[in-house]
Amino acid sequence: MEEKQTAFGQRLAGLRQARGLSQQALADRLAVTRQAVSNWERSQTIPDLDMLRAMTEALDVDMNTLCGLPEPKAPGRTAVRSALSLALCGALCLSLGLGGGLWLARRSAPAATTEAAPAPAISQQERLRPHQISYTTPDGTTVRRPADGAQEVAALLEALPEGAPGPVELTFSLTDTFSYFAQQYELRFLPAFQDGAFQSDWEQVLLWLYRAGTSGGDYLTTQGVDASLAQFFGSVDYRHQGTEAFPLTDRGYYPGCGGFAEGSYRLTSLTRLADGSFEAVLAEDTEHWELTLVLSPQEGSLRFHEVQAAQRQ
Repeated sequence: MEEKQTAFGQRLAGLRQARGLSQQALADRLAVTRQAVSNWERSQTIPDLDMLRAMTEALDVDMNTLCGLPEPKAPGRTAVRSALSLALCGALCLSLGLGGGLWLARRSAPAATTEAAPAPAISQQERLRPHQISYTTPDGTTVRRPADGAQEVAALLEALPEGAPGPVELTFSLTDTFSYFAQQYELRFLPAFQDGAFQSDWEQVLLWLYRAGTSGGDYLTTQGVDASLAQFFGSVDYRHQGTEAFPLTDRGYYPGCGGFAEGSYRLTSLTRLADGSFEAVLAEDTEHWELTLVLSPQEGSLRFHEVQAAQRQ
């Protein structure tokens, strides 16, 4: 086990160094802290699949190279190979669980190889896949990374034509972007919320924040918790306190426990309410939940006014 962990961290460090990147430079590309990169290279934390995808973009390598897997030789099976590589990477990361294990967050990852050939630069004219953004770093490198689903949904809602309260036509853009947002932020873990107060316990609040990527795959800092709750819930009363799964330390909340399967979401209805907010109903097909969210676009993101969840029969 220790030998595999060491090789995994060394691979990440090797790929980073081969591209002339410092730990801070890689952290900037991935929107995480330098400490998170250091933890991956020392195999102190493990990644989830979304971060693995982001790292293939940041380091411009394929998933096999990133995870140290042999390249399949069978031709004509690109899609199958990609899916298989992703699954194997997820299994590899889970097999390297540390201590009691970690919940896998949207922004946490390891991986890389000490002998990686220099990759061609990404063309700025290259067409972006859906839900990706592109930007150029100060050293002139063009980076592609996943877009923020909350920002994308907010932009779509703000662009809807004015209308009377009632059902909103579900266009492809709305259904596709809501599904992306719900999966990216794992909305089935959202704490119940109504009348400006959480109806779920504090551990559920922390679990959603961790699954939504607030920690960057590291500790949940109290500052990060405060910022995310203010962004998505506005002014809400709560008290910082450790829980069984999230003990509070000097560095913040330490996430400990097992992993979860990725959720799959469908927008089934969207209704404009009299106060200008929207009621979105989503079906979650992995654990069979129905989520009812009252939300509105605010300051380029989304604000939840009410969150309800019920298990579907």
